[in-house]
Amino acid sequence: MGNLFSSDLLLLAPSFFLIFSLVFIIVYAVFSSYSKGMVGDVIMKVCFSLFLFCFLLLNQVSLEWQSFNFYFSWDILSNTTLLFVVSLIFLILVSSYSYFSYENVFTFEFGILVYFYVIGSYLLFLSNDFFSLYLGVELQSFVLYVLCAYKRDAFSSEAGLKYFILGAFSSGILLFGVSLIYGFA
Repeated sequence: MGNLFSSDLLLLAPSFFLIFSLVFIIVYAVFSSYSKGMVGDVIMKVCFSLFLFCFLLLNQVSLEWQSFNFYFSWDILSNTTLLFVVSLIFLILVSSYSYFSYENVFTFEFGILVYFYVIGSYLLFLSNDFFSLYLGVELQSFVLYVLCAYKRDAFSSEAGLKYFILGAFSSGILLFGVSLIYGFA
């Protein structure tokens, strides 16, 4: 066993960076004064931390590894896919600022929710087990439920509720399929 997964913790440095920078952004957003420029400030901090995350991904210690008893695995495909998703998230964040100023929606939670989505996709792309795969899918789903109902009007609330009910059924079907696979294997 060695010294309590020391190499595993070193290889998961980008994920620890994601978690600690998310906590920093949440604390900054909660304790700073509320203003209309707050949305842009939080989006800018999220974009900067995603840029640093991409830099950490590209400077990874090893290109292929498994950690935590093969729950997570890392290879070139997961690296390129995650970099592609993070670059798309970066473009979404940059383009969303003009939408929020057009719609007069000045809440800072959008950037934080998108950051949770990045953490869920990171967990999803690294998963090598059904349990970690399910955790990644559910973290992404919860964020998307909230983003559907983000605008707080009748149509978006209805869409968020319908998406939540559909997600609950699909999550149950996924868990049933996983239990069948484990049962037959």
